[in-house]
Amino acid sequence: MRVQQYLKASCYGMLVASYGALLLTGQVDRITLLLYGLALAAGWFHDPDRAAHPLAKIWLNGLTTLYAAFFFFDFAYLSHDFRAAAIRLLFFVSILKLFTLRADRDYVYLFITAFLQILVATTMTIDFSFFGALVLFLISGVVTLILFEIRRSARRHQRPLAPSQKPTGTGAYEPLDDGPHPKAAPLMSAALMLTCIIIIIAIPIFFIIPRLSIGLLAQPSEQPQLISGFSNRVRLGEIGNIKQNHSVVMRVRLRGIETLPLTWKWRGVALDRYDGQTWTQSVNRPRPVTRQNWLVNQRVYFLSYIAEREGIPIIEQTILLESLNTNVIFTGPRPASIVSQDIITLLRDDHGTLTLPGPPLARLRYTVSSSLRQPDGAGSPLAVQGKMLTACLALPPTLDARVSELAALITANRTTALEKAQALEKHLTTNYAYSLDLTGKAGVADPVAQFLFKTKAGHCEYFASALAIMLRSVGLPSRLVNGFRLGEYNSMGGDYVVRQSDAHSWVEAFIPERGWVEFDPTPADPAAPQNPVRQWIFKLADTIELFWADQIISYDLWQQARALREAVNSLSAVERGIRDMNHHWAERLNARLRRIAFTKPDYDAALPLILGLLALGGGLALIVFFRRRPWLLRRNAKVQQSVAVGFYSEMLLLLGRYGFRKPLYQTPLEFCRALQDRPDTRFTAAITETYHKARYSGNAITGAELKQMKVYLRELQISLKSGRRRRYTRR
Repeated sequence: MRVQQYLKASCYGMLVASYGALLLTGQVDRITLLLYGLALAAGWFHDPDRAAHPLAKIWLNGLTTLYAAFFFFDFAYLSHDFRAAAIRLLFFVSILKLFTLRADRDYVYLFITAFLQILVATTMTIDFSFFGALVLFLISGVVTLILFEIRRSARRHQRPLAPSQKPTGTGAYEPLDDGPHPKAAPLMSAALMLTCIIIIIAIPIFFIIPRLSIGLLAQPSEQPQLISGFSNRVRLGEIGNIKQNHSVVMRVRLRGIETLPLTWKWRGVALDRYDGQTWTQSVNRPRPVTRQNWLVNQRVYFLSYIAEREGIPIIEQTILLESLNTNVIFTGPRPASIVSQDIITLLRDDHGTLTLPGPPLARLRYTVSSSLRQPDGAGSPLAVQGKMLTACLALPPTLDARVSELAALITANRTTALEKAQALEKHLTTNYAYSLDLTGKAGVADPVAQFLFKTKAGHCEYFASALAIMLRSVGLPSRLVNGFRLGEYNSMGGDYVVRQSDAHSWVEAFIPERGWVEFDPTPADPAAPQNPVRQWIFKLADTIELFWADQIISYDLWQQARALREAVNSLSAVERGIRDMNHHWAERLNARLRRIAFTKPDYDAALPLILGLLALGGGLALIVFFRRRPWLLRRNAKVQQSVAVGFYSEMLLLLGRYGFRKPLYQTPLEFCRALQDRPDTRFTAAITETYHKARYSGNAITGAELKQMKVYLRELQISLKSGRRRRYTRR
């Protein structure tokens, strides 16, 4: 393969990598991507050096000027997006240069445009797939720079073509195909080695340089997900089979505890108003949460006060929340504080729902501190108002009377509010089935009554709605809560992966002696067993994605300070370990010396042992010496061989200095025969013979032979000098 072909392939590798990075963002319009992809495919079969009618320079400049004007028109009137217009401009320039690759500057421009494309992609995506495109770009870029330097160096030594020799459409130099071509394996090995060196050097720099995370060029990096499971409202009465979505909603890492109880849930929105068909939020204006600023852009929002000295363990949850089509912030139960640099303003309503002013445009990272259990006798974390409790007791006018009668029957023998709530929860859990295949009649007046008395099967929204309505019918304030189940624990990454299929609804009831208490009447879902290989692959992918999102994308000054503190603590621990180990061995040595000092030595008993050790050591030394002797001899033979070759090379230099140069096509013996008419031919013959013996016979030469070669070399030098003096005397 020729240099020019390698260079073109490496340039295509860069362009394909940058094109793939922009394609994977999902934010570039399909028409632009399709046209650019077709142009890339056509450019591969186009050879600018052999084009019959190449574009003149004036046409290239004209096209560039026209598109520069179109760029401003595109930005102002068509796309109204500077980034989209800039991407189309970069695509146009790269295609133009791809079809006119001749001069060195064309390759430089192509490299710059590919780099700018990959740079634009970094502002549009935070997905791990970008890393693959980046690695491909690095390898292709290194190969391109190597080949570009080979091509440029070869151009310096090329003979320019005469006008009569230059065919139409060819360059001004003779082609690069006549010389030796680079091989693929060494070239790729060098490129991979340089790429690895670049990555190894970049990793410590990446983690050491300060991170302000100001976001000067921050742009929405993802399109918000439309999630089927979670919603700010719940509508009942629909029939059909619900399709589950298994895409990831958030990933959670813990501090202070390794795993969470299976009943743990990620709380989202509390719904208190039910009109007989739909659960919604009553009108209550959320209020900003008190915050303090730590370090740079690190904000702490205080939600409640929970002290560890009260015996309540604190759990720290670091949550990576994907960009969703909702402004709800998900936390564990009973959150005490939230720390984040991504959340600028946090709002909370009377029911404890945490929201943002609007749906986030990018992935959020925040840390929640919450308690594992609620202390006995604790009331609501917010001031419980009579108006709010009244709203949580309202029943729809279309409620079937049988629902209230069933609730009264179940709680007839229960005295406390907690016992009544637990009895209703147990009744729903044990007497009804979980199903995603909704049957019955659509559009009925009371979907809850149809679920309780006819279908007796449904998903979590029906179970939670039935429990909330029955609690209200017996005088207990209740509200329906939407959020997510615990999720799947990934043992590889040590995190919980919460998917859209984990969306869940449950109930919170107000118990006078305990405050708001969680109840979940939905029975367990009989999930089908998963393929272990597929599950392992998913866990590995989730682990990589979590590391990419948490340690690369979201790495900030706060994490740097924590990593530095942990590194200092680790070094201190190592230092203490070394100091303790030295102290331990010093104590043992001192104890041994004290025993020796106060014990009378028995020389008669020790003498045989000492002599035996000396004999054993001497024997081992002799064995090692004789075993190493052949290696020493072989090494000595190699040294003598190199000395003989050096003497022969010195002879060639000496003869060349006096006009007797050995041609490349002659063997040493042929060169010696060519000098047989000279009076000093016996010296050259003897040196050549010893050289042949050292190089080709396989037998080691002696030191005497080397000394004789040195004597012959000195005699040859004297003979050559005397011969020159005789020529000068004759003149």
